[in-house]
Amino acid sequence: MHTEGDGVVTPSDSAIPSRVQIEALVDCFYDRVRVDPELGPIFNAAITDWPAHKRQLTAFWASVLRREGSYRGNPMAAHRRHPITTAHFLHWLALWRATAETVLTPAQAARVQAYAQRIAESLHHGLGLARARPVSPSEEGLSTGPAHATQSDAPSRRDGSSVADGNLRSVRGFPGAAG
Repeated sequence: MHTEGDGVVTPSDSAIPSRVQIEALVDCFYDRVRVDPELGPIFNAAITDWPAHKRQLTAFWASVLRREGSYRGNPMAAHRRHPITTAHFLHWLALWRATAETVLTPAQAARVQAYAQRIAESLHHGLGLARARPVSPSEEGLSTGPAHATQSDAPSRRDGSSVADGNLRSVRGFPGAAG
């Protein structure tokens, strides 16, 4: 662990992207989402303030990846009111993977892909879509990264729930999280 200039204690693992890298990933990814023929219509109908949405998602990913605790929100509730299907999850994951591989180092991309897969599975299940068709890395060539990106790298709380299960006020409950 080390302390950044703003006093935030963060992991020093080189597979963990910096806050600046996370911001670049989120910015690039959602620029792609906005023009994507499958995801764009859903997101563009739901998001009225894209800069604010990107800041919120940067805070989410910084909380997940860097244990910053800067995100305040309820991912499950935010997704529940939209017409999301399993195909959307699969497409989102494929676009996320491609963007991460473009913006980040291979180790960082593998880390964020593993987290995204786990979060997608949790949301997918929580939205009641898992009964119809699971979100699986084997579908549509999805991958969670190399073998070292294991389930233990994925965001889960000590009680077994995931970040996507509800309010993420802090990531203190994550195994190994600071504070």
